[in-house]
Amino acid sequence: MKKWLFSLYMVIILLLFCSLAEAQNLKFEYRSGYFSPQESLIKKVYDKGWIYSFEFGLTGNFGKNHGLEVYALGKSFSRSGELTYTKENTDLEILTWGIGARYKIDVYHQIIFPYVGMGLNYNRFKETNDLAKTTKYEIGYEFQGGVYLRPFKGILKVLLFDLYLNYGSCPMKFDQRDLDIGGWTAGIGFGFEY
Repeated sequence: MKKWLFSLYMVIILLLFCSLAEAQNLKFEYRSGYFSPQESLIKKVYDKGWIYSFEFGLTGNFGKNHGLEVYALGKSFSRSGELTYTKENTDLEILTWGIGARYKIDVYHQIIFPYVGMGLNYNRFKETNDLAKTTKYEIGYEFQGGVYLRPFKGILKVLLFDLYLNYGSCPMKFDQRDLDIGGWTAGIGFGFEY
């Protein structure tokens, strides 16, 4: 609970910070990436796969080239696999809701914007098979870096492309062992920024 109160406090501070900036931009983005779990057991049972997410962001610009983006996200990773001993089918779903901030800088004529960021996530781990159904909730974190591309002019200037790399961690305690359901994600995004 303390982590959520701290993260709520940080989001309020960041939103106030953005409201004092020279300009604010709203961003809506859909992302798709290839997720590689860091936990070997999850990799063995479910392998790697695609993760999908939606984001909403508010950017405050400071000066001509710098900006701070506050964002909220939701993402989903679903896979089917085979239990290691009984070889029965099993399904995994990881849902994530998160908040965070990114610092971005315009390096080339309002077209190329590299960024770095970090955030806190609330994760739901749900595994279903014939032997058991397990659902756990836990708070984790993520670090990310990437580059926004806005290659169009005129009315299409609102279109945004995103190339990103993300590392997340979320340790969870289970009856027999602890697992970290985080991992690496590399992907692309498409969105609109006003």
